[in-house]
Amino acid sequence: MYGPAASALMTDLVPSEKRLTAYAMFRLALNGGFAAGPAVGGILYITAPWLVFFGDALTTIMCGFLILAYLPHGLRTIQERAGSFKVFLRSWKEALIDLGNHALFKQYLLALMFMALGFCQVFSVLALSAKDSGLSAREYGLVMSWNGLLILLVELPISHWLKRFESKRVLTVGFALIGIGLGVFGIVDTFTGFIGAMTVFTIGEIIALPVGMAYSSDLAPVKYRGRYLGLRGIIWGVAGCLASGGLVIQNQIGPGVWVIAGVSGLLSAILISLPVSGSSKMPGNEEVVDPT
Repeated sequence: MYGPAASALMTDLVPSEKRLTAYAMFRLALNGGFAAGPAVGGILYITAPWLVFFGDALTTIMCGFLILAYLPHGLRTIQERAGSFKVFLRSWKEALIDLGNHALFKQYLLALMFMALGFCQVFSVLALSAKDSGLSAREYGLVMSWNGLLILLVELPISHWLKRFESKRVLTVGFALIGIGLGVFGIVDTFTGFIGAMTVFTIGEIIALPVGMAYSSDLAPVKYRGRYLGLRGIIWGVAGCLASGGLVIQNQIGPGVWVIAGVSGLLSAILISLPVSGSSKMPGNEEVVDPT
């Protein structure tokens, strides 16, 4: 519930030309919390394990109160009672009908699914691959921390620089690098090798994810923005569920799972690079032809 609403509100509040930077800053905050969370959690756990859960609940509640107190509502695209189940179903039906005529957004969702299927392996299968390759728990932790550190250090300036390029071309490069990085995980067996693979993967993530968030937000029609961005969140959720199958595949073919993940990433790059015939609606009801 939080993700699509946050993305829709950010899109409502931030002009199109500033959205890429805004999403990079949004991810910077998330990754800062992701990086600091384990350390803070470890300190709290040593003191008293219950503090981990109490602290998590407290900070989440504080976030909710801050949102209620300081954030605006955003655009109201449903004039009727939004809590009505009938209104809910009708709004989704209308959004899905509209999506049927939105070739660029459908292309993005399809490419995102293949990228996300590979992407999610890093947060499930990679731990087993690192263990099988003889990496210690400390070395595996350093590999994962390197991902967060790179994002914190360079994502914001890189995202600002990428604004000069056409979004689909940037996504093509980013998705391809994610796929290459995933494939490299299957052929390395040293700590240095894993750091190298994570570097390629993370550079792809830095390039693709903020641009993808801004690109899809720009594509989403104002009237159905929340539902369109909800579909983006659903794609990530479905990919995360399906990606758990990577654990089964890894058990059967070992490093071969990274070949599949890499191919999935490269396929997503091919899909997003393809030209789309016709035009698609953009916010403001203007028509935009696929620039490729």
